[in-house]
Amino acid sequence: MIRSMFRGPLRQSGNSNLPSLNIGKAVVAGLMVPVPAMVKIGEFTGKLSGGDPDVESIWRGMRGKG
Repeated sequence: MIRSMFRGPLRQSGNSNLPSLNIGKAVVAGLMVPVPAMVKIGEFTGKLSGGDPDVESIWRGMRGKG
């Protein structure tokens, strides 16, 4: 439903004339919000890292539960 709301205005703008957002600002849309919203995101002060979870250990830990 939300996608269909934006299709008309996006087509009319030609997608190349859309304004950009400043750093730290985002448009949130989808199932998590009832209506699209513009939000300001604060600076992340945590540790940046990434990796894959140890799925085998997680799976073994779930055995017997439930």
